[in-house]
Amino acid sequence: MLKATHNKIAQRTFRVDTESASILWDSKKNNKVPLYAIRDVRLGAEAQSYRHALQIADIHEPRWISIIYQTPKAYKAVHVIALSAESLQRWRDTLLSVLAQRHALISGRVPAAMTQSHWLSNSWQRNQTALSIEDVARLLQRTGIQCSRRDLRTHFDAADKEQRGVLHFEAFQRFVAALKRRLDVEQLFQQWSAADHMSLNTFADFVRDEQGELWSDKLIQRVYARYAGPNGMGCEQFLAFLASRDNAPLSCVRMSRAAGLEDGTEREALTLPLSDYFISSSHNTYLVGGQWKGDSTVEGYVRALQQGARSVELDCWDGSHGQPQVTHGRTLTSKVPFDDVIAAVAQYAFVSSPYPLILSLEVHNEVQQQEAIAASLRTHLGSMLVTEPLKDVPEGTLPSPEQLRGRILVKFKDWTLIRALEHALDISEEPSTPTTTDHTESEGDSLLDQARGLVRQMKHPLRKEDKTERPMAQALTDLLVYTVGVRFRGINKKEYYAPEHMFSLSERKALRMIRQSNSDLVKHNVTHLTRVYPSLSSLSRLHSSSANFLPIDMWAAGCQLVALNWQTRDRGMEMNQSFFSSSNGGYRLKPAGLRVRELLKNGDGVVRVRLHLTIISAQQLPLSGEDELNAYVALTVHTPQQWGKAARVVDVGTPPASPRVSQAAFRTASASSGLAPIWHARCIVQLDLPAALAPDAAQATALRDVTRGLLDLCFVRFHIYNEAIGGAVPLASSTANLGTLNVGYRHLPLYDTQLSRLLYATLFVHTKYTLERENE
Repeated sequence: MLKATHNKIAQRTFRVDTESASILWDSKKNNKVPLYAIRDVRLGAEAQSYRHALQIADIHEPRWISIIYQTPKAYKAVHVIALSAESLQRWRDTLLSVLAQRHALISGRVPAAMTQSHWLSNSWQRNQTALSIEDVARLLQRTGIQCSRRDLRTHFDAADKEQRGVLHFEAFQRFVAALKRRLDVEQLFQQWSAADHMSLNTFADFVRDEQGELWSDKLIQRVYARYAGPNGMGCEQFLAFLASRDNAPLSCVRMSRAAGLEDGTEREALTLPLSDYFISSSHNTYLVGGQWKGDSTVEGYVRALQQGARSVELDCWDGSHGQPQVTHGRTLTSKVPFDDVIAAVAQYAFVSSPYPLILSLEVHNEVQQQEAIAASLRTHLGSMLVTEPLKDVPEGTLPSPEQLRGRILVKFKDWTLIRALEHALDISEEPSTPTTTDHTESEGDSLLDQARGLVRQMKHPLRKEDKTERPMAQALTDLLVYTVGVRFRGINKKEYYAPEHMFSLSERKALRMIRQSNSDLVKHNVTHLTRVYPSLSSLSRLHSSSANFLPIDMWAAGCQLVALNWQTRDRGMEMNQSFFSSSNGGYRLKPAGLRVRELLKNGDGVVRVRLHLTIISAQQLPLSGEDELNAYVALTVHTPQQWGKAARVVDVGTPPASPRVSQAAFRTASASSGLAPIWHARCIVQLDLPAALAPDAAQATALRDVTRGLLDLCFVRFHIYNEAIGGAVPLASSTANLGTLNVGYRHLPLYDTQLSRLLYATLFVHTKYTLERENE
């Protein structure tokens, strides 16, 4: 095949190497793509933006393949051109098969642990007589099993009872059995079943009493039949159930799988107005690097849409030859044509969700290029673009996500409308809500002061421009229907916002509102949309990392579009990913306490929820070949700051010696038990949620009714470290949203530092809740 780089094409020999499970080509460096690292495959016109960026002629489009893969630090791409239709078809089928297999494992349609065991058990070749330890090491690598050299030697020698230095078939089977064994699950199985097999009645008791499921007898019989053998459910089948989507850690996945929907796409009907939902939102979507000197690229939009974003941002500026461009204004970031971005949006808008996409535009263009923006939107988006009110939506209300299924909304500030409103209402330039100075950063830090000076220099021209009467093209403003951007004028009785009017708040302004008038913002967001974006006002934001804030404070104020820098994989994005992973296509229903008027007001007391948590074990933690494993888990708990008293661990049992993670609320002792460290560490996390003033909620008994759903805004974060090698970077992590975390014994998925799923890695935990009320 031909390998394409910038303005250059060279012939290379590509092949799939089964030993290393990689794509290889003849080159002295960077000549390998591991199959497990492939994240997407783009064919022909799908990869047009890459071909244009590399300045490769259109003639190569029909046989073009772009392979997108992930390294520990970044996404990368390899671009090839097949020399024949047969070669194109062969590589296409192979790559799409690899991608489909990964998606099946991540979604749970194929149980990852069971698939891995099957591959290992059936890997013995008919003509093989024995396997050396090096053969076994390569086999483990191909099947994705993580094992240190020491653990490999331990298991190998235990299986080689005859001490021959190789494993014959019977010894190899012993080796496989030892790798598959789960002592923690065996202990649990023995607690519930005295016999070798668990009966249907015992399984029903376990599912209802321990796992808290409300399944019917018929559904329990159906799930039991999936795993049980002729003699009942043995320990291995019990493990298969515990690791399956039938026992998923998140409620919506569990219910859809148990109901028989193999793809797990069962969704609640999203029939309430848009303002009743949190919406997964991306800020500076065009960036894949930092805000000051990163790359602006179509790839940022493709990646965000594939990962479930339902609102993306386009910062629009005048470009050459009358063509608008997307870039981070007055910075060193690169530029991408607006037309290319919209073409990509048209293609990927609904690949991960059928529900509406909101394009949040920052329009800095002159009228002529505003008209070009409008023309591009209409040309590429066609009937997907909402250009007039829907017939079945009553005037004065926002439509529902269901009514906008498959549609795209455009949002930007209509300066013509803003001037008319401010003139009619005689509104001053400053917001009517009182403001205070935020003193959270040190005034004496000269380096930070210099950084803030740079920010002011960059932002000042924008402020000046925003306060002038910028003309707006009618062709563009005609596209504003349900998401009309207006200036924030404060929230009080004098100010009126139509239901379609939405304002954007910087992180700093939103936090100031939360501190001063949180209830007013909550009430406003019952009927209106609000967007919050990161403030570029601290040294961390100037750094290339584009750090995020923690979104839970904004969610707790009812703000629907809390936009984060998706190119930055930090605590904020961990929460965002966890929050929307159990949602309906990037839309998540707000808790009743933030959308039902009768439940909005808080009383004087608190609802005290205690999470009884046992961290049992981990499986398949990522290791390099020579690493020894001495793992421990650090737990942190996060709740919104406006609730007052922070969550805390009130009972940790026997505390571990010398905790090394100072910010953790709790950490386990270290465990060095080979492939699957076992801790059985117990703690109790105490959460104080605001109690409702409404009598119905105060007298309720069900956990979700008593808390008004506010447990959705509480998170626990698990980070697993290897004490044997030290360092501050975790081996794996998982963030769980308590509102959707199922009780009982569950396997939490684990992620790497780029928030990509580690296919076979899980954290086995047990949870239950107790509830009490207190008056303060």
